[in-house]
Amino acid sequence: YVLKSRLDRLGPAVKRALRESRERNRSLHAEEALQQNEERLRIAFDAARLGAWELDHESGAMECSPTCLQAFG
Repeated sequence: YVLKSRLDRLGPAVKRALRESRERNRSLHAEEALQQNEERLRIAFDAARLGAWELDHESGAMECSPTCLQAFG
Protein backbone atom coordinates (compact mmCIF):
# COMPACT_ATOMS: atom_id res chain seq x y z
CA TYR A 1 0.00 0.00 0.00
CA VAL A 2 1.03 3.60 -0.45
CA LEU A 3 0.57 6.36 2.08
CA LYS A 4 -1.09 9.44 0.64
CA SER A 5 1.47 11.68 2.31
CA ARG A 6 4.39 9.91 0.55
CA LEU A 7 3.31 9.82 -3.11
CA ASP A 8 6.49 11.62 -4.12
CA ARG A 9 8.44 8.50 -3.15
CA LEU A 10 6.27 6.16 -5.23
CA GLY A 11 8.23 6.57 -8.48
CA PRO A 12 11.67 5.90 -6.99
CA ALA A 13 10.31 2.98 -4.94
CA VAL A 14 8.79 1.35 -8.03
CA LYS A 15 11.98 1.88 -10.03
CA ARG A 16 14.07 0.33 -7.24
CA ALA A 17 11.72 -2.65 -6.97
CA LEU A 18 11.88 -3.22 -10.75
CA ARG A 19 15.68 -2.95 -10.74
CA GLU A 20 15.97 -5.42 -7.85
CA SER A 21 13.62 -7.80 -9.64
CA ARG A 22 15.72 -7.65 -12.83
CA GLU A 23 18.88 -8.28 -10.82
CA ARG A 24 17.33 -11.31 -9.10
CA ASN A 25 16.19 -12.69 -12.47
CA ARG A 26 19.67 -12.21 -13.96
CA SER A 27 21.22 -13.95 -10.99
CA LEU A 28 18.81 -16.89 -11.27
CA HIS A 29 19.45 -17.23 -15.01
CA ALA A 30 23.21 -17.10 -14.47
CA GLU A 31 22.99 -19.81 -11.80
CA GLU A 32 20.87 -22.01 -14.07
CA ALA A 33 23.32 -21.54 -16.96
CA LEU A 34 26.23 -22.44 -14.68
CA GLN A 35 24.50 -25.62 -13.51
CA GLN A 36 23.74 -26.61 -17.11
CA ASN A 37 27.35 -26.03 -18.15
CA GLU A 38 28.65 -28.04 -15.21
CA GLU A 39 26.34 -30.92 -16.15
CA ARG A 40 27.48 -30.78 -19.79
CA LEU A 41 31.11 -30.79 -18.68
CA ARG A 42 30.50 -33.79 -16.41
CA ILE A 43 28.83 -35.67 -19.27
CA ALA A 44 31.72 -34.83 -21.61
CA PHE A 45 34.31 -35.96 -19.05
CA ASP A 46 32.42 -39.21 -18.46
CA ALA A 47 32.06 -39.88 -22.19
CA ALA A 48 35.75 -39.24 -22.81
CA ARG A 49 36.71 -41.20 -19.70
CA LEU A 50 38.72 -38.25 -18.45
CA GLY A 51 39.45 -37.55 -14.84
CA ALA A 52 39.86 -34.25 -13.10
CA TRP A 53 41.38 -33.19 -9.83
CA GLU A 54 41.75 -29.97 -7.91
CA LEU A 55 44.24 -29.13 -5.18
CA ASP A 56 43.79 -26.35 -2.63
CA HIS A 57 47.37 -25.23 -1.98
CA GLU A 58 46.49 -23.46 1.27
CA SER A 59 44.73 -26.38 2.98
CA GLY A 60 46.29 -29.24 1.02
CA ALA A 61 42.81 -30.63 0.34
CA MET A 62 42.36 -32.47 -2.94
CA GLU A 63 39.17 -33.34 -4.81
CA CYS A 64 39.15 -36.00 -7.51
CA SER A 65 36.52 -37.16 -9.95
CA PRO A 66 35.52 -40.85 -9.76
CA THR A 67 37.31 -41.51 -13.07
CA CYS A 68 40.50 -39.95 -11.74
CA LEU A 69 40.29 -42.03 -8.58
CA GLN A 70 39.84 -45.21 -10.64
CA ALA A 71 42.83 -44.40 -12.80
CA PHE A 72 45.24 -43.34 -10.05
CA GLY A 73 43.81 -44.69 -6.83
